[in-house]
Amino acid sequence: MFKLPMYLFVCALCTPATATEPTETLPIREITAFKDGHSLVLRSGKASVNEDGDVVLAELPRPIMGTFWAEENEHASRLASITVDSAAKTTIRPAATTEELLSANVGRTIAFRSGGDRELRNGVLIDVIDHRLQTQQPSPIWNGYSWVPQPQAISASQRIALIQFENEVAALPLSQMSDIRFIGSPPMLDFEVQTDQERMTLDLDWSGTPEDTADVSLMYIQRGLRWIPSYRITMLDGDRVNIELQATLINELADLDSVKMHLAIGVPQFAFEHTPDPMALRESFDSLGLFFQRAGNGQTGAMLSNAIMSQSMRMSEVRRDNGGNAGSNQPPAPELTGSERAEDLYVFTLDNISLQRGARMVVPLVSYEVNAESVYRLDLPASPPVQALQHFNNDQHRKLAQLLNRPIAKHLLRIDNSNTNNFPITTAPALVVKNGKTLAQGMLTYAAPGATVDLEVGAAVDIAVNTDERETGREPNAVNWDGYSYTDIGIAFQAELTNRKPHAVTLEVRKLAFGLPASVGQDGEAIALSVFGHDAFDLPSGIAWWHSYNWPYYWHRLNGASRFTWTVKLDAGETTELDASWKYYWR
Repeated sequence: MFKLPMYLFVCALCTPATATEPTETLPIREITAFKDGHSLVLRSGKASVNEDGDVVLAELPRPIMGTFWAEENEHASRLASITVDSAAKTTIRPAATTEELLSANVGRTIAFRSGGDRELRNGVLIDVIDHRLQTQQPSPIWNGYSWVPQPQAISASQRIALIQFENEVAALPLSQMSDIRFIGSPPMLDFEVQTDQERMTLDLDWSGTPEDTADVSLMYIQRGLRWIPSYRITMLDGDRVNIELQATLINELADLDSVKMHLAIGVPQFAFEHTPDPMALRESFDSLGLFFQRAGNGQTGAMLSNAIMSQSMRMSEVRRDNGGNAGSNQPPAPELTGSERAEDLYVFTLDNISLQRGARMVVPLVSYEVNAESVYRLDLPASPPVQALQHFNNDQHRKLAQLLNRPIAKHLLRIDNSNTNNFPITTAPALVVKNGKTLAQGMLTYAAPGATVDLEVGAAVDIAVNTDERETGREPNAVNWDGYSYTDIGIAFQAELTNRKPHAVTLEVRKLAFGLPASVGQDGEAIALSVFGHDAFDLPSGIAWWHSYNWPYYWHRLNGASRFTWTVKLDAGETTELDASWKYYWR
C-alpha cells in the first residue's frame, strides 16, 4: 500500500485550528437612517468572554472617520482598549475549480492526460502546490516636480500537482493536465479554505474574576441603509387634501431582526463621510448599489438632539433574545411608535423592523389632512436687449424663440402644511390623485409645519396667453459715466390672458426683464433685482441664457433687472390685459 509522505502529516498539524476563529457577533438593536444612505447603528448585547477576560467579535463595522464608539456596561470591569486584527479561519465549501477539486481529493488515485499525451496516466495525487511569485515593477510617483519610479509588487502564481508513480514523484503544472478522472469512487466535493478573518477584541479590565459574559455595545455611522420617502396627495372636496407618507427601506447594511429604526428628515452633515475609520481595517467601503450614490425612545434617536445636527421582501426569523415571538415563524409587523423633533432633524420611529441584507421594504408612516388651494402660475421669461441678439448664434436664436413664444401657465396645488402633529414635508416625489384617478406626479420640496409648499399638477393649456414686447423710444446722451455717454432705451410690455376653463381661476403672473422698472399697471408690483443675486434668475442653463452671455462691463453699474408680478382672478371665458414698462442704458 502506498503511504503518504511524512510532510503531509506535518502540514496537517500546522493547519490553524478553528478554535482560534472569532465567532461572536453583536445583534443590531437600533438604527437611525438618513435619506442619503448613512446610518447611525447601535449593536449591543451579552457576549462571551474568553480565557483572557476579553470579548472577541467576528463582524467588524465599517464606520466613517471619527464616529466609532464602544462601551461596556459591566460594573465589575472597564473597557481598557479595542484592537482590530486578523485571525485564522477555516471554512468548508463546494470546490469551484479544478485546483480546488484536486486539493479536496489529495491521496486519491487519479487518471489524466498530460501535455499532448494520448494515453491516460495513473498515479496518486499527494499534494497541490500554489506557488506564488512576487516581482517588482517600477510604478512612477509624482513628487511635485517630476515622476519618480517606485517599486511595485506584482503577484503571479503557478499551480503544481505532485503525482506519485511507481518509482517516482512527478511535479506537473495543472495547466498541462486534462481529462482528469478519479479511480474507484466519486471524488470529495467539499473544499477546505484557509483564510484570515478580521476580528475586534474588546480588552476588559476586570476588578475580580472575569465573568462568562459581558454586556457591550458598539455605536457608529456607516453607509448601507437608506430610506426613500414618497407621498400620495389625494384631493378632497372643500379645498382639502389628504397627505400620505411612506418610506422605502433599502438595506445593504446587514440582516436586521426586530430592530428599532428611526427615519430622519433633515440634512445631516458628515465631514469625513468619504474617509473610513481605521477601526474598519479595510481599504475601502463596500460597493453599494444604485440607491447609494449620498425621535422615539431609544439611544440613537435621543443622540440626534446633541450629536448629529443640520437634514421583493423576505423577513428573517425572530430570535428569542431579540424580544421576538418564539412561538411564531413570522416577525411582528413594523409599528410606527412615535415621532419627535431633534434639533434640525425630524424623526419617525418604527419598531420591529426585520429585513435581510439586500432586501427592500415599504412602510406607511403618516396620513393627515390639511388645507390646499388650486392656483395657476404664469412665468414669463426675460428676453435679451435687442443689441445683444447679434452675439447669439443660430441655435441660441432658435432656443430663445421657443422659450419666448410658448408661455404656458402651470396648475399648482398650494398646500398649507398646518397640522396638529407638526409633521414636516420632506423633499420627495408626490403622486396627485383625485376621485381614484391619477392626475400627475411632481416633486414636493421641504416645508416646515405651518409653512406652504407648491406642487405642480400640470400645464393649464386652457388659459390662453399672448404677449407683446416693443421698444418705445430712445434718448441719446441720457447718462454720462466713466467718460462715456449712454442712450436711454424704453421697453413696453403687454400680455393678454383668457380663461377658457369652465370655472374661475386665480392666476399669478411673474415677468422678468433686464433693465430698471418704470411702471406697472393693474395693481401689479415692480421691484429691481440683481441678475446674479436673486433666485428668480437661478434657472437651468437651457433657459437662463443670461448666464452664458458676456454682459457689458457697465451693465450692473447702470441697469440690473426687474420683476413684475400680478395676481388676477378670471371668471370662465373672461379676458384681461396686463402692462408694464422698463428701461436700460446702452452704449
